[in-house]
Amino acid sequence: YKLLGNVYGEYRIADWLSYRLSLSLDFYHFQNKFFARPGALSYNSPNNPFATLDDTQGRFFNTIVENTLNLNKTFGKHGVSALVGYTRQRDDFNEVYARTEGITGEFYQQNAGTASPRTGGRSEIAGLVSYLGRVIYSFDDRYVVQANLRRDASSRFPRSNQVAYFPSASVAWNISREAFMQDVKAINDLKLRASYGSVGNQAILPYQLAPTIAPNLNYVLNGQTVVAGAANRTLLNTDLRWERKITADLGVDVSFMNNKLQFTADYFRSESKDLLLNVPVPFSSGNDGPNPYDNLGGILNRGVELSLTYQDRAGDLRYSVNGQITCIRNKVL
Repeated sequence: YKLLGNVYGEYRIADWLSYRLSLSLDFYHFQNKFFARPGALSYNSPNNPFATLDDTQGRFFNTIVENTLNLNKTFGKHGVSALVGYTRQRDDFNEVYARTEGITGEFYQQNAGTASPRTGGRSEIAGLVSYLGRVIYSFDDRYVVQANLRRDASSRFPRSNQVAYFPSASVAWNISREAFMQDVKAINDLKLRASYGSVGNQAILPYQLAPTIAPNLNYVLNGQTVVAGAANRTLLNTDLRWERKITADLGVDVSFMNNKLQFTADYFRSESKDLLLNVPVPFSSGNDGPNPYDNLGGILNRGVELSLTYQDRAGDLRYSVNGQITCIRNKVL
Protein backbone atom coordinates (compact mmCIF):
# COMPACT_ATOMS: atom_id res chain seq x y z
CA TYR A 1 0.00 0.00 0.00
CA LYS A 2 1.03 3.61 -0.55
CA LEU A 3 0.34 6.82 1.33
CA LEU A 4 0.85 10.35 0.02
CA GLY A 5 0.18 13.39 2.18
CA ASN A 6 0.85 17.08 2.53
CA VAL A 7 -0.11 19.59 5.19
CA TYR A 8 0.84 23.25 5.44
CA GLY A 9 0.25 26.31 7.52
CA GLU A 10 0.74 29.97 6.72
CA TYR A 11 1.10 32.89 9.10
CA ARG A 12 0.76 36.46 7.83
CA ILE A 13 3.28 38.59 9.70
CA ALA A 14 2.31 41.74 7.81
CA ASP A 15 0.28 42.62 4.73
CA TRP A 16 3.41 42.21 2.63
CA LEU A 17 5.19 39.43 4.58
CA SER A 18 4.17 35.85 5.37
CA TYR A 19 5.71 32.62 6.67
CA ARG A 20 4.75 29.17 5.35
CA LEU A 21 5.53 25.72 6.76
CA SER A 22 4.88 22.67 4.57
CA LEU A 23 5.22 18.99 5.57
CA SER A 24 5.10 16.22 2.96
CA LEU A 25 5.13 12.43 3.29
CA ASP A 26 5.55 9.71 0.67
CA PHE A 27 5.29 6.24 2.22
CA TYR A 28 4.81 2.80 0.77
CA HIS A 29 5.02 -0.72 2.12
CA PHE A 30 5.51 -3.78 -0.06
CA GLN A 31 5.42 -7.53 0.52
CA ASN A 32 6.16 -10.19 -2.10
CA LYS A 33 5.82 -13.95 -1.72
CA PHE A 34 6.93 -16.42 -4.40
CA PHE A 35 6.21 -20.12 -4.04
CA ALA A 36 7.55 -22.65 -6.55
CA ARG A 37 5.80 -26.02 -6.38
CA PRO A 38 7.72 -29.29 -6.67
CA GLY A 39 8.66 -30.03 -10.26
CA ALA A 40 8.20 -26.41 -11.41
CA LEU A 41 10.30 -25.69 -14.46
CA SER A 42 12.35 -22.53 -14.79
CA TYR A 43 14.93 -21.37 -17.30
CA ASN A 44 18.45 -22.72 -16.81
CA SER A 45 17.52 -24.49 -13.55
CA PRO A 46 17.27 -28.23 -12.78
CA ASN A 47 13.95 -29.84 -11.92
CA ASN A 48 13.50 -29.44 -8.16
CA PRO A 49 11.56 -32.25 -6.43
CA PHE A 50 10.81 -29.98 -3.46
CA ALA A 51 9.04 -26.65 -3.20
CA THR A 52 10.84 -23.33 -2.53
CA LEU A 53 9.57 -20.14 -0.92
CA ASP A 54 10.88 -16.57 -1.25
CA ASP A 55 9.62 -13.75 0.99
CA THR A 56 10.51 -10.09 0.55
CA GLN A 57 9.08 -7.13 2.41
CA GLY A 58 10.11 -3.58 3.03
CA ARG A 59 9.08 0.03 3.34
CA PHE A 60 10.09 3.43 2.04
CA PHE A 61 9.75 6.83 3.75
CA ASN A 62 10.27 10.15 2.01
CA THR A 63 9.75 13.22 4.20
CA ILE A 64 10.14 16.86 3.17
CA VAL A 65 10.04 19.87 5.50
CA GLU A 66 9.88 23.29 3.83
CA ASN A 67 10.16 26.66 5.55
CA THR A 68 9.67 29.76 3.39
CA LEU A 69 9.40 33.47 4.05
CA ASN A 70 7.54 35.40 1.32
CA LEU A 71 7.61 39.14 0.66
CA ASN A 72 5.41 41.07 -1.79
CA LYS A 73 5.57 44.86 -1.92
CA THR A 74 4.65 47.55 -4.43
CA PHE A 75 5.93 51.14 -4.60
CA GLY A 76 3.98 53.01 -7.23
CA LYS A 77 5.01 51.44 -10.54
CA HIS A 78 7.66 49.31 -8.84
CA GLY A 79 6.96 45.78 -7.58
CA VAL A 80 9.22 43.56 -5.50
CA SER A 81 8.66 39.91 -4.66
CA ALA A 82 11.16 37.87 -2.65
CA LEU A 83 11.38 34.42 -1.14
CA VAL A 84 13.91 32.80 1.18
CA GLY A 85 13.62 29.19 2.27
CA TYR A 86 15.13 26.26 4.08
CA THR A 87 14.19 22.67 3.20
CA ARG A 88 15.15 19.21 4.46
CA GLN A 89 14.48 15.97 2.63
CA ARG A 90 15.12 12.44 3.94
CA ASP A 91 14.79 9.11 2.12
CA ASP A 92 14.63 5.99 4.31
CA PHE A 93 14.45 2.53 2.74
CA ASN A 94 14.44 -0.86 4.50
CA GLU A 95 14.10 -4.35 3.02
CA VAL A 96 14.40 -7.90 4.39
CA TYR A 97 14.54 -11.15 2.45
CA ALA A 98 14.19 -14.85 3.33
CA ARG A 99 14.32 -18.03 1.27
CA THR A 100 13.92 -21.68 2.12
CA GLU A 101 13.86 -24.93 0.16
CA GLY A 102 12.76 -28.50 0.73
CA ILE A 103 9.09 -27.76 1.45
CA THR A 104 6.76 -30.75 1.22
CA GLY A 105 3.19 -29.82 0.41
CA GLU A 106 1.58 -26.38 0.04
CA PHE A 107 2.97 -24.63 3.10
CA TYR A 108 3.71 -20.93 2.54
CA GLN A 109 5.83 -20.50 5.66
CA GLN A 110 9.58 -20.13 6.02
CA ASN A 111 9.74 -22.63 8.88
CA ALA A 112 8.24 -25.31 6.61
CA GLY A 113 11.52 -25.61 4.72
CA THR A 114 14.13 -28.23 5.47
CA ALA A 115 17.08 -27.13 3.35
CA SER A 116 19.19 -24.12 2.33
CA PRO A 117 17.65 -21.36 4.48
CA ARG A 118 18.89 -17.91 3.52
CA THR A 119 18.19 -14.43 4.84
CA GLY A 120 19.28 -10.97 3.80
CA GLY A 121 18.33 -7.34 3.78
CA ARG A 122 19.47 -3.79 3.29
CA SER A 123 18.86 -0.35 4.71
CA GLU A 124 19.51 2.96 2.95
CA ILE A 125 19.23 6.52 4.24
CA ALA A 126 19.90 9.65 2.19
CA GLY A 127 19.40 13.34 2.96
CA LEU A 128 19.26 16.65 1.13
CA VAL A 129 19.43 20.04 2.84
CA SER A 130 18.77 23.17 0.79
CA TYR A 131 18.77 26.92 1.20
CA LEU A 132 17.05 28.89 -1.54
CA GLY A 133 16.32 32.47 -2.44
CA ARG A 134 14.45 34.34 -5.16
CA VAL A 135 13.97 38.02 -5.97
CA ILE A 136 11.63 39.40 -8.66
CA TYR A 137 11.54 43.07 -9.63
CA SER A 138 9.00 44.54 -12.04
CA PHE A 139 8.42 48.06 -13.33
CA ASP A 140 5.09 49.21 -14.72
CA ASP A 141 4.26 45.68 -15.90
CA ARG A 142 6.80 46.24 -18.70
CA TYR A 143 10.14 45.07 -17.37
CA VAL A 144 10.70 42.05 -15.15
CA VAL A 145 13.98 40.82 -13.69
CA GLN A 146 14.29 37.64 -11.64
CA ALA A 147 17.28 36.13 -9.81
CA ASN A 148 17.44 32.77 -8.01
CA LEU A 149 20.03 30.93 -5.97
CA ARG A 150 20.02 27.43 -4.47
CA ARG A 151 22.52 25.90 -2.08
CA ASP A 152 22.11 22.13 -1.95
CA ALA A 153 23.97 19.68 0.29
CA SER A 154 23.57 15.97 -0.49
CA SER A 155 24.70 13.03 1.64
CA ARG A 156 25.25 10.97 -1.52
CA PHE A 157 28.58 12.69 -2.27
CA PRO A 158 31.87 12.80 -0.36
CA ARG A 159 32.00 15.40 2.38
CA SER A 160 34.29 17.69 0.37
CA ASN A 161 31.79 17.86 -2.54
CA GLN A 162 28.42 17.61 -0.80
CA VAL A 163 27.60 21.32 -1.22
CA ALA A 164 26.89 22.94 -4.59
CA TYR A 165 25.41 26.28 -5.67
CA PHE A 166 22.95 26.67 -8.55
CA PRO A 167 22.19 30.25 -9.66
CA SER A 168 19.75 31.37 -12.35
CA ALA A 169 18.41 34.64 -13.74
CA SER A 170 15.81 35.79 -16.25
CA VAL A 171 14.58 39.04 -17.81
CA ALA A 172 11.40 39.87 -19.71
CA TRP A 173 10.28 42.91 -21.72
CA ASN A 174 6.56 43.36 -22.36
CA ILE A 175 6.87 45.39 -25.54
CA SER A 176 3.12 45.60 -26.07
CA ARG A 177 2.92 47.87 -23.00
CA GLU A 178 5.19 50.48 -24.56
CA ALA A 179 3.66 53.71 -25.83
CA PHE A 180 4.89 53.17 -29.40
CA MET A 181 2.89 49.91 -29.57
CA GLN A 182 -0.49 51.36 -28.63
CA ASP A 183 -1.39 52.14 -32.24
CA VAL A 184 -0.47 48.65 -33.45
CA LYS A 185 -3.89 47.02 -33.29
CA ALA A 186 -2.91 43.79 -35.05
CA ILE A 187 -0.73 42.70 -32.11
CA ASN A 188 -2.43 42.18 -28.76
CA ASP A 189 0.61 41.03 -26.84
CA LEU A 190 4.36 40.98 -27.57
CA LYS A 191 6.97 39.85 -25.09
CA LEU A 192 10.69 39.16 -25.28
CA ARG A 193 12.36 37.01 -22.62
CA ALA A 194 15.73 35.51 -21.83
CA SER A 195 16.96 33.18 -19.10
CA TYR A 196 20.14 31.51 -17.94
CA GLY A 197 20.60 29.09 -15.08
CA SER A 198 21.86 25.81 -13.73
CA VAL A 199 20.38 22.85 -11.87
CA GLY A 200 21.99 19.84 -10.22
CA ASN A 201 21.57 16.08 -10.36
CA GLN A 202 22.35 13.72 -7.46
CA ALA A 203 20.73 10.60 -8.96
CA ILE A 204 23.02 7.93 -7.55
CA LEU A 205 22.24 5.30 -4.94
CA PRO A 206 23.27 5.96 -1.34
CA TYR A 207 26.52 4.55 0.02
CA GLN A 208 28.25 4.45 -3.36
CA LEU A 209 31.31 5.87 -1.60
CA ALA A 210 31.23 3.52 1.38
CA PRO A 211 34.15 1.05 1.22
CA THR A 212 33.24 -2.62 1.57
CA ILE A 213 35.48 -5.51 2.54
CA ALA A 214 35.30 -9.08 1.24
CA PRO A 215 36.29 -11.43 4.10
CA ASN A 216 37.37 -15.07 4.10
CA LEU A 217 39.81 -14.73 1.22
CA ASN A 218 42.53 -17.28 1.90
CA TYR A 219 46.09 -16.63 0.76
CA VAL A 220 49.10 -18.92 0.56
CA LEU A 221 52.36 -17.73 2.13
CA ASN A 222 55.72 -19.31 1.52
CA GLY A 223 54.14 -21.81 -0.81
CA GLN A 224 52.59 -23.87 1.96
CA THR A 225 50.94 -21.81 4.69
CA VAL A 226 47.30 -20.86 4.16
CA VAL A 227 46.26 -17.72 6.01
CA ALA A 228 42.93 -15.88 6.23
CA GLY A 229 42.67 -12.53 4.47
CA ALA A 230 40.34 -9.80 3.26
CA ALA A 231 40.32 -7.32 0.40
CA ASN A 232 38.50 -4.22 -0.81
CA ARG A 233 35.53 -5.11 -3.01
CA THR A 234 34.94 -1.79 -4.75
CA LEU A 235 37.18 0.95 -6.07
CA LEU A 236 36.00 4.37 -4.86
CA ASN A 237 36.05 7.84 -6.38
CA THR A 238 36.49 10.23 -3.48
CA ASP A 239 36.26 13.24 -5.83
CA LEU A 240 32.73 12.51 -7.06
CA ARG A 241 30.63 15.69 -7.40
CA TRP A 242 27.26 17.00 -8.55
CA GLU A 243 26.18 16.66 -12.16
CA ARG A 244 25.24 20.07 -13.58
CA LYS A 245 22.91 21.19 -16.35
CA ILE A 246 23.32 24.75 -17.64
CA THR A 247 20.54 26.11 -19.83
CA ALA A 248 20.19 29.38 -21.78
CA ASP A 249 16.97 30.37 -23.53
CA LEU A 250 15.88 33.28 -25.71
CA GLY A 251 12.20 33.50 -26.62
CA VAL A 252 9.38 35.63 -27.95
CA ASP A 253 5.61 35.43 -27.35
CA VAL A 254 3.11 37.09 -29.71
CA SER A 255 -0.70 37.16 -29.66
CA PHE A 256 -3.05 38.24 -32.46
CA MET A 257 -6.79 38.41 -33.15
CA ASN A 258 -7.83 39.37 -29.62
CA ASN A 259 -5.47 36.74 -28.19
CA LYS A 260 -7.11 33.95 -30.16
CA LEU A 261 -3.94 33.22 -32.12
CA GLN A 262 -0.74 32.78 -30.11
CA PHE A 263 2.76 32.20 -31.41
CA THR A 264 5.83 31.27 -29.35
CA ALA A 265 9.43 30.84 -30.52
CA ASP A 266 12.40 29.73 -28.42
CA TYR A 267 16.08 29.19 -29.07
CA PHE A 268 17.75 27.11 -26.35
CA ARG A 269 21.17 25.79 -25.47
CA SER A 270 21.48 23.15 -22.78
CA GLU A 271 24.74 21.59 -21.63
CA SER A 272 25.01 18.77 -19.10
CA LYS A 273 28.43 18.51 -17.45
CA ASP A 274 30.13 16.04 -15.11
CA LEU A 275 27.66 13.26 -15.93
CA LEU A 276 27.25 10.66 -13.17
CA LEU A 277 28.07 7.38 -14.91
CA ASN A 278 29.30 3.93 -13.96
CA VAL A 279 32.81 3.18 -15.19
CA PRO A 280 33.43 -0.44 -16.27
CA VAL A 281 36.45 -1.67 -14.32
CA PRO A 282 38.08 -5.07 -14.89
CA PHE A 283 38.30 -7.56 -12.05
CA SER A 284 42.08 -7.59 -12.39
CA SER A 285 42.23 -4.00 -11.10
CA GLY A 286 40.92 -5.07 -7.69
CA ASN A 287 37.27 -4.20 -8.21
CA ASP A 288 35.10 -7.12 -7.10
CA GLY A 289 31.88 -5.13 -6.59
CA PRO A 290 29.71 -2.90 -8.79
CA ASN A 291 31.36 -0.52 -11.22
CA PRO A 292 32.24 2.78 -9.46
CA TYR A 293 30.72 6.13 -10.36
CA ASP A 294 32.67 8.95 -11.97
CA ASN A 295 31.97 12.36 -13.52
CA LEU A 296 32.46 11.78 -17.22
CA GLY A 297 31.94 13.96 -20.30
CA GLY A 298 28.87 15.94 -21.12
CA ILE A 299 25.99 16.39 -23.55
CA LEU A 300 25.19 19.55 -25.52
CA ASN A 301 21.71 20.20 -26.90
CA ARG A 302 20.92 23.20 -29.11
CA GLY A 303 17.74 23.88 -30.97
CA VAL A 304 14.67 25.88 -31.86
CA GLU A 305 11.11 25.26 -30.75
CA LEU A 306 8.07 26.84 -32.41
CA SER A 307 4.49 26.68 -31.17
CA LEU A 308 1.24 27.97 -32.70
CA THR A 309 -2.10 27.88 -30.86
CA TYR A 310 -5.58 28.95 -31.91
CA GLN A 311 -8.38 29.05 -29.36
CA ASP A 312 -11.96 30.27 -29.59
CA ARG A 313 -15.49 29.37 -28.63
CA ALA A 314 -18.69 28.62 -30.53
CA GLY A 315 -21.59 29.19 -28.18
CA ASP A 316 -20.97 27.05 -25.11
CA LEU A 317 -18.25 25.06 -26.87
CA ARG A 318 -14.64 26.01 -26.27
CA TYR A 319 -11.95 24.56 -28.49
CA SER A 320 -8.22 24.86 -29.01
CA VAL A 321 -5.85 23.71 -31.74
CA ASN A 322 -2.11 23.54 -31.10
CA GLY A 323 0.90 22.64 -33.23
CA GLN A 324 4.56 22.40 -32.31
CA ILE A 325 7.79 21.79 -34.14
CA THR A 326 11.21 21.30 -32.55
CA CYS A 327 14.64 21.03 -34.11
CA ILE A 328 17.46 19.76 -31.85
CA ARG A 329 21.14 19.15 -32.45
CA ASN A 330 22.74 16.80 -29.96
CA LYS A 331 26.48 16.42 -29.35
CA VAL A 332 28.33 14.21 -26.90
CA LEU A 333 31.26 16.13 -25.40
